[in-house]
Amino acid sequence: MLLISKSKCLLKGKEPIMKLSYVYLKTSPFTCQSKPVVSAKEPFMIMAEPGKKYSWCSCGLSQKQPLCDGSHKKTEMRPYKITSKKECELWFCGCKQTRTPPFCDGSHLEKSVQKCSLGTSIP
Repeated sequence: MLLISKSKCLLKGKEPIMKLSYVYLKTSPFTCQSKPVVSAKEPFMIMAEPGKKYSWCSCGLSQKQPLCDGSHKKTEMRPYKITSKKECELWFCGCKQTRTPPFCDGSHLEKSVQKCSLGTSIP
C-alpha cells in the first residue's frame, strides 16, 4: 500500500483563495470499496469562512454530506481537505463523480448518475 499526499493552492488572479490538500491510497484491487457511492444528484454549496478547514467526503457514505464524518474508514478513499483563505462560495460535488474533486464539474447531469439510485455506486 502506498500513501500519497498532495497539496495545491487555488488562485483567483494572483491572490490565493484556498489551500487544497488531499491524501489517497494506492492499494491492491482486493479492498472493500473502491468506488464512491452517489450521495446526491446536485452539488452542495457552503459559504466558506476564512481560515476554516473543510474535509469533503469522497466516498459518499458520510451522514454529514458533503463533509466527512469518518465513514471512509471502511473504504480505500480519503477526504479532500480544504482551508479557505477568504469568505467565498464553495460548490462541493454531491454525486462523487467529479473529475475536479472536491468541486462540482457538472458530472451529476450525466445519464449514468441520473439513472443511479442514491447510496449506490455507478457500475
